Amino acid sequence: MIRLLAVILLLVAGVLGLVLPLLPGWPFLLLALYMLGLVSKRRLLKGLKRLGGKRGGLLRKLIACLIIKVVYRRRLNLK
Repeated sequence: MIRLLAVILLLVAGVLGLVLPLLPGWPFLLLALYMLGLVSKRRLLKGLKRLGGKRGGLLRKLIACLIIKVVYRRRLNLK
């Protein structure tokens, strides 16, 4: 149930990102497709390496934290 809710939220964020210029949409869509089992782990990581922007940007760090949490199923240490 929680996984389905996460997929729905990621899909909504992805669609909003396609419409809004400040939020990249494709990383959220790619992560949602991975959670649904439509994209392999290798392809997900390859696609997310192309994520542009400043190297230490806040949005990039947030997306990286989400990816680590979902793909590697690790606890996040945000210190």
